[in-house]
Amino acid sequence: MTARGRDHLTLAVSVTIVIVLTIAAWSPALSCFYFSEDLIHCYMAAQALGAHREVLLQYLSAPFFQCSNMGLFYRPVIELSFVTDTLLYGRNLAGFHLTNILSHTAAALLCLLLTRKLVLLHASDAANGARTKQNATAAGLVAGLLFGLNPLQGETIYWIICRCDCFCTMFSLASLYLAVLARDYSDWRTDKTRAWSAVLSMVAFTLALLAKEQAFMVPFLLFLYYVMFPQTKDRPLRRITPYVLLLLLMLALRLVLLGNIGGYHGTIGYMLNGTPLLRFLSPVAWNKLFYPLDRNAFLSMPWFPLVYSFLYLLMGAGSFFAWRDNSFSAAKFKLIGYFTACAAIVLLPVVQSFVILESLYGARYAYMFQAFIAMALAVLLLGLRPKALRNLIVPVYLLVLLYTNIADNHVWTARSQTLRSLQTAINNWALSAPPQQKICLLNMPLDEKEYSSLYDLEQMRTLLRPPANDRDISERVVSTSYFRMIADCNDEARLKASAAAGNVDFVISSLALGQPFKLTSSAEMQKRFTPINQSVSFCTIPQVSSNQSNASVQAVEVSLKETTVPQRTDYIEVLVAPTQAAAESKSSAARATGRAQPVFLCPSENRFFALWISDLTVIYPDINWSTAAFDKSRRRYLFPVGDRLSWKCADRIEHLILGNLPADWKVQSVSLHDQSDLVPLLSGSSEGAPLASDDPQADGMIAINESQSASVNWDATKVAGADRVMLEISLPDFLYAPYAGGFREFELGKHNLKTIEGQTLKGSLHLKRKDFPQPAKYQMRVAACDSRGRVVGYCSDPVEFVVTDRPFADPFARALFNLRAQRQK
Repeated sequence: MTARGRDHLTLAVSVTIVIVLTIAAWSPALSCFYFSEDLIHCYMAAQALGAHREVLLQYLSAPFFQCSNMGLFYRPVIELSFVTDTLLYGRNLAGFHLTNILSHTAAALLCLLLTRKLVLLHASDAANGARTKQNATAAGLVAGLLFGLNPLQGETIYWIICRCDCFCTMFSLASLYLAVLARDYSDWRTDKTRAWSAVLSMVAFTLALLAKEQAFMVPFLLFLYYVMFPQTKDRPLRRITPYVLLLLLMLALRLVLLGNIGGYHGTIGYMLNGTPLLRFLSPVAWNKLFYPLDRNAFLSMPWFPLVYSFLYLLMGAGSFFAWRDNSFSAAKFKLIGYFTACAAIVLLPVVQSFVILESLYGARYAYMFQAFIAMALAVLLLGLRPKALRNLIVPVYLLVLLYTNIADNHVWTARSQTLRSLQTAINNWALSAPPQQKICLLNMPLDEKEYSSLYDLEQMRTLLRPPANDRDISERVVSTSYFRMIADCNDEARLKASAAAGNVDFVISSLALGQPFKLTSSAEMQKRFTPINQSVSFCTIPQVSSNQSNASVQAVEVSLKETTVPQRTDYIEVLVAPTQAAAESKSSAARATGRAQPVFLCPSENRFFALWISDLTVIYPDINWSTAAFDKSRRRYLFPVGDRLSWKCADRIEHLILGNLPADWKVQSVSLHDQSDLVPLLSGSSEGAPLASDDPQADGMIAINESQSASVNWDATKVAGADRVMLEISLPDFLYAPYAGGFREFELGKHNLKTIEGQTLKGSLHLKRKDFPQPAKYQMRVAACDSRGRVVGYCSDPVEFVVTDRPFADPFARALFNLRAQRQK
């Protein structure tokens, strides 16, 4: 066999290895169910091929479908891929997951090809051509496997809609590879292969732009390549001009179709724009890049990070020996630098939302980043010395990644079953319940994990209609009010008012209430959870005996076993105050207050944790110093931690443990309360002609248009110390909950469309279309205030409105409004 034949055979074997191992590693995804937004995109694809063909054209001219109007994006390639999958696989969900697996495998193959090509071009040994080709192919093989088997890719593969990242990375790498090929050929004016490579590179770039906005960085990656690896008479700016022109054309198209260049808006946009640097620098996120273990998988093998640490130590030693022996050429260092710089560049478009949690949620934002890191690491690993150490590290590291992948896969497949279990439970209920009976959704996550939660009523509806369900029972699901907390869901009077229109059962979480899901009636819920009518204070707080090495923190424990405690409570207040020395220390006070940030972003010194031990489970909610109410006169902090959904499902609280509390701060009391004296009530209803022949409130919101108005009623008479109330109406598409931090809020909003002050403790307000500037979703809430205008207790749960300029002709029109961001250009 000739040298050229051997090279081709080696490449073919490497490609086969990457394909087989990558597909095998992610094959468990084929048995998975939906995750969150997957429901909506599969449903809309089925509609586009059925009774509503007009949606196909809308894919090319309208924003990317989003739930809850969270953002404006333009990604027609992704929407059309769902249509293609529906044509190919119908209702077989395994086909949709297969598309994600294959696109990820294609991206891994492009990592192989691009690494091999760049090593051949810029890190080759001219004196030993055959050996260089073998090394280049080996580097490409390692790069492809490092990317293909990385456990961080689980979110992108298992969550179908996250194919945005798969497609964008696949087409972006293809554009880069084809551009490198086009430049490698001698004369593009006479060589058709080079011309075709250049054209196909532009086509791939176009598809990448239409898949996700992260592809905007491709021209910058090419420019960096042309600058770092110049050729004679090369003009980098001239070479990237076609890409820049195409990028500008795409930006102009987005301005026309979206009204702006797009991005997140409303509450989620406000939160992301407020903390981009803190999110990007989150130590958890960067830790997960090196230790890609889901927290649930970690519980079963806590020793596994030690394996990773040992491998990284060996890599460091191998790099040191390679540096000492001058084994690394300057060309290899330069190539590693290029790949690393590319990884940094592709993070820029996602820096706003880049964060990886302990559960690996958010890892999709680092998907393209991981591709370039895999290529840089592959070149590094192949240069380690001595060779025996390199030959040990490379296969062991790949095996460790594969084993971690298998462990994480179990977690992802288990999460995907949450929706399947709920669908089964509701179908079983529908078979036995009278036809007129309906289910009221409590508008809360199905579990504590974001992955499988339904935070939009339309998502629940799509779970109960084809293609997700065998038959359409979606109209038996109603949500006439927004119940944010279990305490509100257990308010008997409120539930009765919501159910006044007809027979209603209630679906509640499976968490600590039996598996897979339990349908619970209002009466049964009241029997299980008895709201309390008084507060129980514990002023003597014993300190937990512990062997903490850090003397600056302490732990305290409250035993509730010998105390008359109700079955459940609405919230817990923890009152802490500094010692006299700490009170005199400005630095300590500043460190304690901190800036208000989401809990998982708060610096460690601004956080302590609470642990509730019940007879059913152990719960670990974090408490953020910045969410505490500060009593300046007594220098005390009050922590409301009542909306931690999980612990409130417990039958009985037995212990309360506070840990990581600064040693110069002391717990003075722990109080268990109900909500009647702290949270005002708010309810609303539509008035006038309905938006369609069906129930106008069946979409879960109060409807307002030119022919239909709404009334809201509030009652803060039971709130102790209240003198008046203040009403707040949110900005368009701005939600006071659930994206506002997770705790009950005791401060007025900063992003209101309208604030109405000085209202009586009990009253009503009439709202018309003219009160709102544009069609969108809005929320309204009420806060009780004292005579000086300060908030007493906590703001009410919000009432949600949908404002539209036209009636909904049918349920699909209503669903389309709920699914697509309706914003004025």
